[in-house]
Amino acid sequence: MVKRSQILDMYKIQLARSGEALLTIRICEPAVRQPTIKNMRTISDLILPHVSRWKHLEIDSNVPHKVFRVLFDRLRDARAPRLETLSILQDSSRWNEEQNIKWRFKAFGGGTPSLKRLNLGRAKVDWKSNIFNTFDHLAIRDGSLRSTDPISIASHFRDVLARAPHLRSLWVKVAFAVQPANPARDPLPLTPDPFTHSSIETFDISIHRGTVIDYLLHSIRMPALRTLETYYAILPSTLHPIARFKSLPQLRQLHIHHEDAQPPLQDHDRKAFPIALQSMRSLKKLIFRYVDLTGSDSCLPELLIWCPDLVALRFIYCEGVEKRALKEMVERRKQIKCPRLEALHILGENGTAEDFGKLVEEGEIIEWIRGRVGNLRVG
Repeated sequence: MVKRSQILDMYKIQLARSGEALLTIRICEPAVRQPTIKNMRTISDLILPHVSRWKHLEIDSNVPHKVFRVLFDRLRDARAPRLETLSILQDSSRWNEEQNIKWRFKAFGGGTPSLKRLNLGRAKVDWKSNIFNTFDHLAIRDGSLRSTDPISIASHFRDVLARAPHLRSLWVKVAFAVQPANPARDPLPLTPDPFTHSSIETFDISIHRGTVIDYLLHSIRMPALRTLETYYAILPSTLHPIARFKSLPQLRQLHIHHEDAQPPLQDHDRKAFPIALQSMRSLKKLIFRYVDLTGSDSCLPELLIWCPDLVALRFIYCEGVEKRALKEMVERRKQIKCPRLEALHILGENGTAEDFGKLVEEGEIIEWIRGRVGNLRVG
């Protein structure tokens, strides 16, 4: 049987022979079994002298929290000039028991100038850390954010974006189950001094049901942003900063969700609606949910011209969607020779027989549209 001391001697020899080669280090649970703390200290003594050569560092999800923090507490003032990826993984089966962790990640105070990817779980975030200055992918799992004021959290993310000009992806999760955005949340005021972040492409921030992303959309121009969190839906009021800043020209999908039983769009919202959509010419999927579009029939015919790449359009429980306007919309799309609409869904309508002639006319329009759209659903 090979003894632990023999294995450590073998690693020491390998590290000595590796010269200046960059190192990939992965610490798994079998390496730190009882006595766990003592074994982690031994591993730390083995790898810390070579921190200048670390390229990838990963802590497996099965390594206990009290164990891996022994390593990072010793790295508080360390500098890792070649470290490119740092991951502290989290096991979803232990999500609830790890939500109340108080330990704050403060490693690498000396800097990580080459860091590209940071995946930080099972730790509270030190937002002032220098580690946030260089990477292009950031993933955070921090359950304590659930009880933190959403505007404070959004301010931290805004600061991170300002300090990390090359950040391309921001992923934040605070619970195992994701809740969709709350359509009843309060709208935010316009921010007078937005800045531009030219690199961010993806937001996946499942926290406080939409308020955090609202704040970021109100305060940052993001010309490269392609993807928002799957369950996020903007309020009609958020069309104002989008219209004003022309901030999302590369966005691929947009979900506009109003609270159920709300009145039609106000005049100022209706004015922002076409300007905002005209600035998002890369949209491929557009969803309206509980948005009363009464009075917007002059805008709908232009919709597929404003968004020439749009292939899926859905109206879900929306009042005021005139069939004539939809027919004109499809006709105009064909005239400018854009790709045809692959999916048009008009769901949640409550048809009545009060005006039989109008119902017949709308039925004929629907059949006309059906022959010119890949998939039409009405009901």
